Amino acid sequence: MIRKIGFEPFESTLLEGITMKVSVAMITYNHEQFIAQSLESVLMQQVNFDYEIVIGEDCSTDNTRDILIRYQKEYPEKIRLLLPDKNLGMHDNVIQVLNACRGDYIALLEGDDYWTSPYKLQKQVDFLDTHTDYTICFHNAFYLYQDGSKTEYHKVLPQKVLNLEDLLSLGNLMPTASIMFRQDCIHEFPEWIYDIDFLDRIIQIFAAQHGKIGYIDENMSMYRVHSQGNWSRKSQVQGLLEIVNWFYSLDKYLDFKYQDRIKLLLAELYRKLAIIHFEEIRDRKNAIKYTNNYLFSSILSKTSLKTVALFAIQIYTPTLFKLIKKLNRLRITLWCKFDVAFIEPLIVKLSIKHIYGLKKINYELDELIVTCLVRNGELYMKSFIEHHCSLGIKHIVFLDNGSTDETIKIAKRYDNVTILHSSCPYRKYEKAMKKYLVKRFSKNRWNLFVDIDELFDYPFSDTLSVSSLLNYLNKNSYTSVVVQMLDMFSSKSLARLKSTKNDDIKRIYNYYDISNVIRDEYPSEDVPPLEEIKMHFGGIRKTFFGSDNGLTKAALVFVNPKIELFVGHHHTKNAKIADFTCILLHYPFTSYFYHKVMEAVESDRYASSASHEYKMYWNKIIQNPELSLKRDTACRLETLNDLVEKGFLVTSQNYIQLAQANKKTE
Repeated sequence: MIRKIGFEPFESTLLEGITMKVSVAMITYNHEQFIAQSLESVLMQQVNFDYEIVIGEDCSTDNTRDILIRYQKEYPEKIRLLLPDKNLGMHDNVIQVLNACRGDYIALLEGDDYWTSPYKLQKQVDFLDTHTDYTICFHNAFYLYQDGSKTEYHKVLPQKVLNLEDLLSLGNLMPTASIMFRQDCIHEFPEWIYDIDFLDRIIQIFAAQHGKIGYIDENMSMYRVHSQGNWSRKSQVQGLLEIVNWFYSLDKYLDFKYQDRIKLLLAELYRKLAIIHFEEIRDRKNAIKYTNNYLFSSILSKTSLKTVALFAIQIYTPTLFKLIKKLNRLRITLWCKFDVAFIEPLIVKLSIKHIYGLKKINYELDELIVTCLVRNGELYMKSFIEHHCSLGIKHIVFLDNGSTDETIKIAKRYDNVTILHSSCPYRKYEKAMKKYLVKRFSKNRWNLFVDIDELFDYPFSDTLSVSSLLNYLNKNSYTSVVVQMLDMFSSKSLARLKSTKNDDIKRIYNYYDISNVIRDEYPSEDVPPLEEIKMHFGGIRKTFFGSDNGLTKAALVFVNPKIELFVGHHHTKNAKIADFTCILLHYPFTSYFYHKVMEAVESDRYASSASHEYKMYWNKIIQNPELSLKRDTACRLETLNDLVEKGFLVTSQNYIQLAQANKKTE
């Protein structure tokens, strides 16, 4: 027995004296929306052995208990209910359920999750019966989100046999609803479990002390991600601190046998905490405190000195800046400029790792390369590369900022691609990373900087080559081109969009709406030569989300020391603007829109203006998940010439003559 809990279970006498092969251990609290589906997924199991369902209902304030009592009366030979008179809390509820289990094996299932395969129990029992040196096994699962979409828990898990050390990681290796373990390998819980909310990970560790861990590569359960989930309610800092406490307690419990591994994990946790306090909470005191902890843990875990020093510079530099501010305001100004001009570029440069492709690109004045800062762009990658190559772009350079999807894998399929990586926080180092890319690869050459969800094009590109376009710019001494963004969308509602990384996004998202685009005078010091060239604002994002975002960029630039890049993020200074405008077909409203907005709101990784915009999107999506962007004013994009005729794009008479001459030549 693990620990006694003082009350009698609400159960049928039909179960007395019966030996069980498997006990399904369930805990539940306020799960009235989910508990029936969870129970049905257990009752559908097709097995050749006896099993019981032991449920700890912890005094829910909704109808969960009533639903369970109805099910128990219908299935008295299967269901045992534990109904305390007062709320026990998660820890004691788990303990009393495990105490009540009589099976040789115990399978875990929480009241808001469910199983998807009727053979799940049979497959896991067969595995443990035939592998007597294994004490626990698990299988793959899906995450189920509130919008109905789902993703795999493990995209790839090559190991089929694991051990305790594999469980020592920041993430949870085993989905809770996938776990089955031998009952006799869990004897008692130490007192420190009451400081930890993820009891399933504790069970994994205890079971793995006595044998191997088996993995069945099959999706047989669903892990529900929703706002009422125990882990979902925690703040990011609370969650990380709980994992820190968990590793300290676990290190001691395991007699420091795995301390090298645990010190490495603690270093990473302290690094994350320092970044959150520094970048998001703006609490420099705690940022320095966690940085000190990071340095100590990193030294003990033998982390490379370069990695440690790079991170320390990032956190400590603002503190030095603050000290200087107290001494002299003039020094503040000088230091601020020094930080932007030297410290930030130095941090970015030290962080760069070469992943794939050419390290240096030689190209001529009438040739063009694309640079792009990207994170998790797998949906766009194929379309992005193939579209720009079709225009005649010579080479594409990506700076990956921590992709966790197949962005890098897809990019590696193409010969004319270079991939770099930097782990610098996007919110602080966005501009420094962009400048690094442009200045490294395009010194005294033309550069096109484009986001991964944007496709560049220009008027008459069907007859006018990139080479002819650049020669025109060079001949007239232009050094910057105004580029207008055009938000593209599908005719379907946002909730019904389904696209994959192999799709042609131009074909799927082929509608636009310029009815609410606001035009204003160009505010930059670099004045366009034509009055018709304006700054664009609003558009479809203003119509549906109330956003007054800018739609104008200087994306195509001749890079020389005189021109200041990324002024106000998207413009130039000291450049000569061309007498025509180009376009960036912008694809934010894809099937990934919901997840990108949710991630942006939760992580707050973008600058304040962009972060505010994502929160506006989120509020609108919550109010209307079935939102459709296609109104009567929407048009299907057939040719860029249509946008010239509508005045969205501007072309001078000289540019038109160039295009006509080029067409005659062809």
